[in-house]
Amino acid sequence: MYKNALRLGVMILSLFLTMQSVAAANPVNCSVKSKNQWLWNAYLQPTPNWPERAEHAKEDLQPLPAAKSSLENPKAKLGKKLFHDPNLSADGSVSCASCHKASQHRGDERTVSEGVGRAKGRRNAPMLMNVDLWQSFFWDGRAATLQEQALGPLTDPVEMAHTPEKVVSYLKQNEDYASLWQQAYSDAPKTWSNVADALTIYQQTFRSPANPLDKFIKAVESGDKKAAKEQLNTQQLHGLHLYRTKAGCINCHNGALLSDNKFHNTGLHYFGRRFEDLGRYEVTGNVDDMGRFRTPSLRHVMETKPWMHNGLFTQMEGIIRMYEHGGARPKRPKSLAPEKAYPVTSNLLTPFELSDEEREALMEFLEVL
Repeated sequence: MYKNALRLGVMILSLFLTMQSVAAANPVNCSVKSKNQWLWNAYLQPTPNWPERAEHAKEDLQPLPAAKSSLENPKAKLGKKLFHDPNLSADGSVSCASCHKASQHRGDERTVSEGVGRAKGRRNAPMLMNVDLWQSFFWDGRAATLQEQALGPLTDPVEMAHTPEKVVSYLKQNEDYASLWQQAYSDAPKTWSNVADALTIYQQTFRSPANPLDKFIKAVESGDKKAAKEQLNTQQLHGLHLYRTKAGCINCHNGALLSDNKFHNTGLHYFGRRFEDLGRYEVTGNVDDMGRFRTPSLRHVMETKPWMHNGLFTQMEGIIRMYEHGGARPKRPKSLAPEKAYPVTSNLLTPFELSDEEREALMEFLEVL
């Protein structure tokens, strides 16, 4: 009888310790107060000790490195004038800055931008902040270098619609550029490649200021818990935890850029319908790339709508709910022949369920970015 009582006591103690362990590992099962304490204890540590992130995330979140260039660089000064000069377009009406506005973090508040003759493209102008961190450029990655990206719009027929020859001729005849060019390139002639170089170096100055997440990470890395707690409130910290775990945002939006620099199909290709856009496939011709677009950076995300490659989305809560359902999952048209390829939504997008409280916390964290 004594042995049975002892055995029962051990079982009860073991069960209690197991429940305590589960509660510590999963804040959802704790009271609000203990959940909040768990979150702070978990995240007031260096990032390698943070709770395990979503399984497909190759990197965790990181603060931005220093900019590669500054406006003190003579080439950047020249690039700034070029970037804001509408005479680099065929009809003198559009500059690079027309679609990449400082007030919009070098993006555009319009669904799609307007080029010469008010011609409209079909994609939302990508934000150029921190552009030097990209490994490819444009939504479809058609430019491999920042130099290619800088020159692309100048000759695009629905953007600036000019030619290299006419741009260089204009620069040679314009005395306003003489001093800046001399300071940047000495006696080197005005060439198309130097236009690309100057524009590139100017765009490398587009660095986002440190946001509360950057400051939080730096504070916890330095062991300054007081400074860290001044950057995020508990709701925002809860949003950070959801971003990294349950919601899986970090699978694609990670690193310093808050983008994995890769291409994914979220189901928004509109195959066979208005707004059809097959993205990366139009560059590579690879059927696996159908409907894939480069992961955008989430820095300044709440200040740079409309969102997505086509600029058709203006409600962040609607976007979050779409991802809760595992992304968009359009059905293959019955009329499409079996041998014909059809875009397949990425398997990185898996359904998850957020409570209203969790969704609000995630939204608050996005505001921090």
